Amino acid sequence: MRVLLVSAQAPDADGIGGVPVHLADSMLHAGSGVSLWAGHHRAGTLVVGELGRQWRELGRFRARELSGAVQAALAAVGAEVLHVHSPELGPTALAAAARANRVRCIATLHDVNAAGPASGPLLRACDRIVVPSSFMQRRVLEHHPGLEARIRIVHWGVTPQTRVVPGARGGPLRVAVVGVFHPDKGAHLLPELMRATAPLGIEWHLYGATEGRSLSAVRRAAPRLLAHGAYRRSELGRELARARIDVALLASTVPEAFCLTLSECVAAAVPVVASDIGALGERVREERCGWLFDPTRPESLHELLFRLADRAELCQLAREMTERVPRTPAEMALDLTRLYLELEPSGGVERNLGPVALRTRRPPRSVRALSALRHSKFYRDLPLRRVLPETLRARVEERVRALARWLL
Repeated sequence: MRVLLVSAQAPDADGIGGVPVHLADSMLHAGSGVSLWAGHHRAGTLVVGELGRQWRELGRFRARELSGAVQAALAAVGAEVLHVHSPELGPTALAAAARANRVRCIATLHDVNAAGPASGPLLRACDRIVVPSSFMQRRVLEHHPGLEARIRIVHWGVTPQTRVVPGARGGPLRVAVVGVFHPDKGAHLLPELMRATAPLGIEWHLYGATEGRSLSAVRRAAPRLLAHGAYRRSELGRELARARIDVALLASTVPEAFCLTLSECVAAAVPVVASDIGALGERVREERCGWLFDPTRPESLHELLFRLADRAELCQLAREMTERVPRTPAEMALDLTRLYLELEPSGGVERNLGPVALRTRRPPRSVRALSALRHSKFYRDLPLRRVLPETLRARVEERVRALARWLL
């Protein structure tokens, strides 16, 4: 089965959360029998490619309307399913593209706002609606009643992390603020929190992209502050372990659809103190991975940090978390593979590959030609490939793209 993923951003296998990471995980861990292409909309053009060891662009599609570019991309890759990851690009246009090409349609809602009334045309045209949490399921049904049978909950997976070893630690309490440093993530709450907890002598660590004005405000409030800057998700656990972090603070002030940062902290066995709002509060309760506070009452957060300062509760919870096995991107991708196969029309050839009966179809002529060229004896046996592998690979990939444009 061939699937075209459409989003506003390109896949990024090692970024900081969000749609790019989810797209990359879906493509790199896709189940056998499913081929995924991604198209991200940039400057009026739909850039389509595939993700292997690195991103490989296969074509660019430009049209007066977004629906025209998506239709052209669907036809070019012979997609049977359109999977939309950014409804905000144009709900009506995306729904029209799916109808025009007569393909099945799936929408994944990564953001709380994507469940609003504006997404109605697309959601009503979808065969399946993917949400990452039960909170988002309720949010969708609140605005779009009657879609219960189409909704599927698929929890995101995270890259395995180096785990922080729990135990008695000397020195000050070490608190990490992880993720994008933004007012929606509670950045404006930190200066007052730092001043109120100054008697504890907390050592603060910031991991993630920071904005100058907000960073200056927290630096003035907390002399013991280390700003580590943006991180790669594969390195987060190692960074938290190196700094001997005791607890992570997730102080979002607006509801979140899932909170991948929470999953990354849990994978590193770091307890969290989090806002009791949206999917964040719901997941902390269900997964028993930390403590919650009311974001409308900042003093409740101050009291909670004073309570946890002796580390007794933190160490006990951290020991329990080290025994848990976090959900991986491969498990998430398998759930999505099952979802794609639910929509496949009859007539394919079944192959029993374990938990899912996968079907295969003969790919279109252009895709077969691309695959043949990439795996040809010409490419494998050229002596120059051993001398100049990077240069030669670039030349061959350019010829592959030229052949694709001619065939398509």
